[in-house]
Amino acid sequence: MDGKDTLEQQLSAELVNSPLAKRVLKAVVASEEYHAINYMANSVAVNRMKITDHGFTHAMITALNAMRIFNVLQKAGVKTNWEMERHGNSEEARVIVLLGALCHDFGNAIHRDGHHGQSLVVARPFVSGIVSKFFKGVKRIEVELSVLQCIYCHDESVQAYSIEESIVKIADGVDCAHGRARVPHELLGNVNEYTLSSNAIDDATVVFGTMKKPVKIVLKMNDKIGRFQIDQVLQKKIDMSTIKDMVEIEVQMK
Repeated sequence: MDGKDTLEQQLSAELVNSPLAKRVLKAVVASEEYHAINYMANSVAVNRMKITDHGFTHAMITALNAMRIFNVLQKAGVKTNWEMERHGNSEEARVIVLLGALCHDFGNAIHRDGHHGQSLVVARPFVSGIVSKFFKGVKRIEVELSVLQCIYCHDESVQAYSIEESIVKIADGVDCAHGRARVPHELLGNVNEYTLSSNAIDDATVVFGTMKKPVKIVLKMNDKIGRFQIDQVLQKKIDMSTIKDMVEIEVQMK
């Protein structure tokens, strides 16, 4: 990740032509409830289980990855299910993906096991509150449920059935670089395949590939153990998405 700008600034830059999504992001980041839920989710994940980061930073990086994937697919002319099924426009679809990414790991505040299902329980009141500020009537309900779909489907064990769900799922897997394991590995001394493999990846980013495979995920690795993150996490998420044929992984070894 580029450390020159904050994650919020980087994410906002990806939304430069999306005024509605920028307003939604501002409302989420300004919420004390949002930060409290993320704090508890990370406390369970890092302090108690000593696994990789699942708090605010991870949520923001996932959202940043999701917006980059969204923009790449738009550039390639790929429409979301929200658009194809005539629920609404691409700007609304972007908001759905953004909120899904920002809230996908809320369930860790309860327990890691089955956290994607528990995320629905924890996230729904918050998502409903945010969505109701920007959408009314039937559209509010449709947007809220679509966000919850993205949240539930982010886990690699769940098959995604929409472009929106797939974007959040893959974006979550792209956050696999060394920063996620810094606290559990370096400060808490937890050494396992997840922390070691994450430390082996110096950087992970999304760029435009080709029109046939527009989503190109570039991973810079310093050790082959980083393959664990690719094979056991990222690739599984890609395989359980609806856009697996549009995604390419490029590994650059030092």
